[in-house]
Amino acid sequence: ILAQVFLVLKKKQFEKVQLYEMNF
Repeated sequence: ILAQVFLVLKKKQFEKVQLYEMNF
C-alpha cells in the first residue's frame, strides 16, 4: 500500500513540475 501512495505522490509531483515548466 505504501508503494502505491508513493507512486501517486511521485506522479502528482511530476505533473506539477510539468505545469511549472509550461508557465515559463
